[in-house]
Amino acid sequence: PIPDDGLSVNFLANGLTVRPVDDMPLVRDADMKGRVSGRTVNINVGQGAVDTPAGRRLGISDLTFEVPDLAPKPAPTKVRFRIDGPVPAAAEVLQSERLREAGDTVIDPNSSKGTVSAIVTLAMPLKNALTKADTTYSISLDLGALAVDKLAMNQKLEANSLKVVADNQGYRVRGDVKIGGQPAALDYRKTSDGDADVRVSATLDDAARARLGVDLGQSLSGAIPIKLTGKIAGGEGDNRDNRFGVEADLTAARIDNLLPGWTKVAGKATKMTFNVIQKPQGTRFEDIVIDGNGTSIKGSLEIDDKNDLVNASFPTFAPSEGDKANLKAERQPDGMLKVTMRGEVFDGRGFIKSAMSGRDPNTKEKSKNFDIDIDAKLGALAGFYGEAVRSIDLKLTRRAGAIRSFSLSGKLGRDTPVIGDLRGRGQGQGQGRDVMYLETGDAGAFFRFTDTYAKMNGARCG
Repeated sequence: PIPDDGLSVNFLANGLTVRPVDDMPLVRDADMKGRVSGRTVNINVGQGAVDTPAGRRLGISDLTFEVPDLAPKPAPTKVRFRIDGPVPAAAEVLQSERLREAGDTVIDPNSSKGTVSAIVTLAMPLKNALTKADTTYSISLDLGALAVDKLAMNQKLEANSLKVVADNQGYRVRGDVKIGGQPAALDYRKTSDGDADVRVSATLDDAARARLGVDLGQSLSGAIPIKLTGKIAGGEGDNRDNRFGVEADLTAARIDNLLPGWTKVAGKATKMTFNVIQKPQGTRFEDIVIDGNGTSIKGSLEIDDKNDLVNASFPTFAPSEGDKANLKAERQPDGMLKVTMRGEVFDGRGFIKSAMSGRDPNTKEKSKNFDIDIDAKLGALAGFYGEAVRSIDLKLTRRAGAIRSFSLSGKLGRDTPVIGDLRGRGQGQGQGRDVMYLETGDAGAFFRFTDTYAKMNGARCG
């Protein structure tokens, strides 16, 4: 090898077109100065411009190309440069062959807007045929006025300022953003060949939940702060599972029979935690815990890829303080949802009030109309004014929005039987409808139980 002091070349140039690294865009209109010794090479480009294949342009500056020792074969090299310009142009550079491992995962140049200032460093051997394994890279990007479609949970991501750091091990996105138009704090880490760790903090109101596909109509309203942590599966295949842990503060929310009998006014402190497992065929919610304001609900449920309930199991189902019940639901092969409820005592006032009040005609109903089969047996169903139906046995079937079968038995007041059934009316007319009948020998207790009228004792109703 030539000794380091055996050769000395210094040069200046301008107006050059340079390809600093194979498989990356050319640098045009560059000014350059360099020094070559017997063992080293140092080249600097103060400024230039990069024109991408799609006609986008970036400014490039502070480019250095260094060979610290020419003796090894192949000799090691280091490259460092700064780029400034529009996000789509930078994303296209990041998708060059030399940087594609990071670029195609972070930002799509065809669905992005904003500005970027980035520092890129590369290390590779000095040889003609380079592979991805030969290159070590590090990229640090500062993004401004960013807008990228379908970047976060298949939603549009926007940010006034966002930091992205990438290298051979993976990349990280961190900052205050908007996901689907909703402000959120995002921390997203992705390994090069593994799962992505994601952390999101946000407050979801009715409109935000609707944009994210979680629209529960009148059953849930109000702003809900959430914290989401979990993993998004990397790689390919149909067996990939995304797993998240979610904490939700339901204090500001209003709940109206989101689960049977579960009602809550806004302002009552209630917390909910659960784990989410997303699969191509559906989503499972495990380890559900709802606690606060006298509510204690624990269990799990599963929905399919169309957001229809597949099954649910709540061994602890106490929407109100003092409830002792459990609830199960399972979708049958014919599409019927079979619901089974058992327990010693259950506060039915919330459910009764909702059922008796009817729907607000000015509110669009958003819940799905599905077939259901209910089988409930309870030691006592509490109503209003201290009244309760004891030893209650309820069976109800609804298909295509119409109740097809109904039976009820229990005891009300001073052990007065109360029964209910479904009877036909207007048979032979060709236009009669089935009617639900309720009969009891203590109308006063029944009216108090349903909060219809409190000042009546005895009497028969039917």
